[in-house]
Amino acid sequence: MSLPTLSVIVLNVVLTASFAHLLVRRFLAHRRLPRPPDGRPPDLYEVAFLAGGPGRVADTVIRAMHHDGRVGLDEHARVYVRRAEAHNPVERELLTLCGPGQGLRVRRLRPALARSAPVRAYGDALVRRGLLYRPEDHRRWRRACRAHLAVCATVLVAVVLSAAIGVDTARAPAGYALVSALLTAVAVRFLRPDRSLAGPAGRACLREHSARWRKHGPAGAVAVGGTRVMTGADELALRNELRWAAGAAASAPGSPDGGSGSPWHGSGHGCGWGDSSDGGGGSGGGCGGGGGCGGGT
Repeated sequence: MSLPTLSVIVLNVVLTASFAHLLVRRFLAHRRLPRPPDGRPPDLYEVAFLAGGPGRVADTVIRAMHHDGRVGLDEHARVYVRRAEAHNPVERELLTLCGPGQGLRVRRLRPALARSAPVRAYGDALVRRGLLYRPEDHRRWRRACRAHLAVCATVLVAVVLSAAIGVDTARAPAGYALVSALLTAVAVRFLRPDRSLAGPAGRACLREHSARWRKHGPAGAVAVGGTRVMTGADELALRNELRWAAGAAASAPGSPDGGSGSPWHGSGHGCGWGDSSDGGGGSGGGCGGGGGCGGGT
């Protein structure tokens, strides 16, 4: 047996193992979703987390408290407390971060909120409810997709090189490797996860409740659509600062939204997470429909 033929056989084995690993990772990510999800409709910050991850929650709470006058924005883009009222742990965290003094610049406040324990707790609760994939399962699934595509590319290069040195690539095992690499590479398009961590039930939940929350004032619109919906003249300064903070986080080493010490670190973007200040729609393969999270009001 010639060395090129032996090499192609080895690549066939690696290709098969890589595709099997991808299927296992996809299966485990789905299997570990709690079933069935509970039927409670999501609140404002749960919708924000489903739609855009921790960064979207930060955008939403800042917009909510700025809109109702509990915090203000000065000429130096610092958020300061006007009225120390909080209705949930995320809002209390914002008040704590801003403090009683001169406040905190949006560019520091947004990432601090996204990394905070109350925001992480929303993600953990959505996982327990079966609306989000576990971050570690989602990451392993994505890595398995990338690894398999790399193997497919390696197989294709090997077959081309084999043909260049005179190996008959139309015969097995080279022909089998070529066809398998092409077919499984195409299959990854349908087996890969969304960039969002939202599972089938989470995406159905968003479809069911987004319209209601979009009409629920400026904060609801930001929760669903991101900062791109902030088009009013009184919103432009805050929107620009939030978008700058989102862009800086996205370009920083590591994943922006969760923070390097968070299980949401490197989780990707919600229905387009990443630093999803600007909204996103999330498509992608790997998941079907799924039940909703319960009736709305």
